[in-house]
Amino acid sequence: MSSKYIFIDLDGTYLGHHGDNIPSAIRTVDELLANGHQIYLCTGRNTSMADLVYKQKKTGMVLMMGGYVETEGKCIYQCPMNSEDVQYLNSLIAAGDRTYTCLDDAYSEGFNYDYFKKGPDKFNVHWKKMDEYQDEDVYKFSLHVNDGSGDEIKSFINKLDKERFAYAEEPYLLDYGHSVEVTLRAVSKGKAIRLLADKGYIDLKETIGIGDSNNDLEMLETCAYSIAMGDASDLVKSHANAITAPVYEDGFYQAFRKLGLIGGKDD
Repeated sequence: MSSKYIFIDLDGTYLGHHGDNIPSAIRTVDELLANGHQIYLCTGRNTSMADLVYKQKKTGMVLMMGGYVETEGKCIYQCPMNSEDVQYLNSLIAAGDRTYTCLDDAYSEGFNYDYFKKGPDKFNVHWKKMDEYQDEDVYKFSLHVNDGSGDEIKSFINKLDKERFAYAEEPYLLDYGHSVEVTLRAVSKGKAIRLLADKGYIDLKETIGIGDSNNDLEMLETCAYSIAMGDASDLVKSHANAITAPVYEDGFYQAFRKLGLIGGKDD
């Protein structure tokens, strides 16, 4: 069997929904690596947030929804927002908690900051309060609203300049309210994967993508074979070639076992 280039989302796929480790997922990556396959992280997290939860070998990383791409230990692409972009996004907000995701640091406020500091990121010195922000490059802008209706998020999206910015709405993110993640239109997980192929680092025909959220859609569309987690939304499932079990039912392991990329007992 030829070596595969496997793009894995972290939260809700390799990790649980609260950033918790899934032992079977860790064992699965160990076996994939032992069998000669290459692992690329493909996540909305930045460098410090990814390093905090993923300790295994990897070939590269697509971070902050494609705004930063690294392979074989070197950065081959980065595309942060400029200060005017950040000011514009702030001007659209009527209510809610912001997060700025920068290359190493992340800045947040209110309930959102408190929520993340209860999980694995409580050990992350790079997760900081918004009032500590001092003009670092922002790659991803997030807005979280503790509002069951989602009206504030809908208003934000309606006003957003969609020619310059892309967004992924996550109504179930953080187990409260609604969330939207915004990047420049020029970047996405899918565009990052195509860039890696265009530069000769991967063979697009041998790619596999696995994820669970709306920001994974372009990854799933771009990879030659795509897998949605069993607890993903119907929209995400509709973009995948296969649907595995939910994350807490060893869905990550089951996906690669069924593809024959790892051993183990049949389900």
